[in-house]
Amino acid sequence: MFRVQKVLANRGFCSRRKAEELIESGRVLIDGKRVVLGSSCALEAEITVDGSPVPVPRTVYYAYYKPVGVQTSLSDAHTADLSSLLSQLGSRVVPAGRLDMDAEGLLLLSNDGDFVHRVMHPSFEKKKTYHATLSVPVTKQHLKQLSRGVTLRDGFVAVFGASKIDSHTVSISLIEGRNKIVKRLLRKVTQGTVTRLVRTQIGSVSLGTLRPGEYRLLTASEQASF
Repeated sequence: MFRVQKVLANRGFCSRRKAEELIESGRVLIDGKRVVLGSSCALEAEITVDGSPVPVPRTVYYAYYKPVGVQTSLSDAHTADLSSLLSQLGSRVVPAGRLDMDAEGLLLLSNDGDFVHRVMHPSFEKKKTYHATLSVPVTKQHLKQLSRGVTLRDGFVAVFGASKIDSHTVSISLIEGRNKIVKRLLRKVTQGTVTRLVRTQIGSVSLGTLRPGEYRLLTASEQASF
């Protein structure tokens, strides 16, 4: 269940603040009943404003190759962010998680709140695979340490697969998404720094042939896998 003002905003009807004003003035009904500020409803609930229905938007699901230098959030007007992409996609899609500005690779976007939650929350155990290029050579000992998991200051990190791609590049898969977790665990194990970080896969969805800045719709089977 979600706050009514959030559902109205997600449907693109108005901003949350404007929705709150409409609710307070008694102009919003759900299933024919007037709602008050603080009321919740399902994403697919029948909502009317001034007697007119507010349609449920078609759900959309995208895979996007976020380039280096693009910020996932929309909070800094002086930094390249996802604003132009989101305006192209429409339907008020949001990113399911984030990537650091100096990282690149796969980002999933949708206007389906449940889907976004399933992608992001570790309880759903969706593995995320990264290719990390290091300032030091990758050794067999590094791979062994990674495969056992790594204890950081904020807790243990389980690693679900670690393999060497080339002399300085390693592929690792994680379920967790703590802040800068890939860079931190690799620094702990290798004593080196990550010079390039690419997220190549989330669950069953991979970058495939996407190039930086490109996007595609998820297939039906990819959607269902979440």
